[in-house]
Amino acid sequence: MTYDRYFSSDPKQRSFARDLYAQVAGAKLVCPHGHVDPRLFADPAYTFGSPTGAGAAGNLRVVRTTDNNETVSEGIGYGMLAAVYMADRPTFDGLWSYAKSHLDTKGLMNWQLSATGTVIGQGSATDADEDIAWALVMASNQWSSAAYLADARAMITALLTSSVADDGMLKPGDSWGPTNVTFPDYFSPAYFRVFGAVTGNARWTGDILDRNYIILANVTG
Repeated sequence: MTYDRYFSSDPKQRSFARDLYAQVAGAKLVCPHGHVDPRLFADPAYTFGSPTGAGAAGNLRVVRTTDNNETVSEGIGYGMLAAVYMADRPTFDGLWSYAKSHLDTKGLMNWQLSATGTVIGQGSATDADEDIAWALVMASNQWSSAAYLADARAMITALLTSSVADDGMLKPGDSWGPTNVTFPDYFSPAYFRVFGAVTGNARWTGDILDRNYIILANVTG
């Protein structure tokens, strides 16, 4: 398989993606997420810690220690990805149960919760829901589970219904309504090709890919 197998088949978009990749392929980068505690880099003894049951109502959650021990949906997505790739089903199930208990009325996870589980940031964050959906697809294969696959399809469908604009542009979340605002870093073409295969919805490999490749190609520094 070639390194650019996830790039668009459109010649212009593929050329842009190849050029972008060539600029960073050999770089040595440290790219911590904005929520990473700086002590992780300053103190060799400091660690991320583990998912906790504190404030999770019998489930598990990932804690953002820099912000009053709150939880954000991105953290849940990251935790589910790590758990499924490490074949840690109890942790995966604990995190997914927490996410399910904090879904909004559109079937996506409220993005910010207090240490006690109170919703303080209503509405979803698209990048988090993408990671959660992807983790569920991976879990369906990791543990041969039709239930995880059904959950993945439900979340992918909710994403398409509430977090994707009519022209295929990704919205920042499900509460934005009609908007021309998008975050290019939420674009995950490898995910979307699998989402299309899982749901049978050609939009994931059609206008959604095309529109967001165009947006990415027009981004300026």
